[in-house]
Amino acid sequence: MEKNEIKSNINLAICPQCKSKISPSAKICIHCGHPKPNKLKGLYRTPYIILILLTFVCLAMPAVVLREAALGTENPFRARELTDLSKILYFAATALTIFFTSFRLKNAGQSVWLSLLVILPIMNIIIVLYAFFTPPRSSEEFKKQYG
Repeated sequence: MEKNEIKSNINLAICPQCKSKISPSAKICIHCGHPKPNKLKGLYRTPYIILILLTFVCLAMPAVVLREAALGTENPFRARELTDLSKILYFAATALTIFFTSFRLKNAGQSVWLSLLVILPIMNIIIVLYAFFTPPRSSEEFKKQYG
């Protein structure tokens, strides 16, 4: 294989300004100087809802099951252990939900402080749905705010 054949096999990106082919690793277009748009980093809708559902299934539901098992047991020490474990699982589920929701709200251009409303009983459902349905910001808006 010759060098020309090797170079032609490389996938090239297309400049949004002048439509010329440029290297995928180039920061600016060598033809017109237009900066290559960066992909927006953040937590998008699909991964967000998957992470929230996994948190619910893996941590919150077992916490409820353990709590119910603690109520049905006659041994007070076993009941105390199950209750403590259910509290730890519920706390972990709440912390992860706040963590994921704050990333999603940041991606959507909203205040991350809204994620603390997850602690409140009914507001947690409303905030999770709000974070899911809020559209993400464009990469230019994200870059202006966070550089």
